[in-house]
Amino acid sequence: VTVPPGLRRGEVEKFLDRHQDWLEQRLAKVPTRPQVRPGIKIPIRGVPHRIVHEPSKRGTVTILRDDRGPLLVVHGERIHLPRRIADYLKREAKKEIERLVVKHTEAIGKRAKAIRYKDT
Repeated sequence: VTVPPGLRRGEVEKFLDRHQDWLEQRLAKVPTRPQVRPGIKIPIRGVPHRIVHEPSKRGTVTILRDDRGPLLVVHGERIHLPRRIADYLKREAKKEIERLVVKHTEAIGKRAKAIRYKDT
């Protein structure tokens, strides 16, 4: 809930009390964030990859394949797994965006001056 500056706390509490049912309904519709953990599958370029944690090596993420399909192998401590996956996906997205920008700007005879990324 966003509160206008200067509104008294008592007014905010009255509003929340009056609209409690509505607020609870809205909160119930908010999707839960998926847990990133070993064993689940996440799509990479539309293909589900199973997350595998390998603590024996340090801090790399690798794409491999086993008899059950593509794997996203994450090395390092378990606590860093979600961040390593996020960093990997951002790097891959950046590479793909840059490749597509070159392809499409060449098609129209132009060059991109800059590509800006914003993590929101």
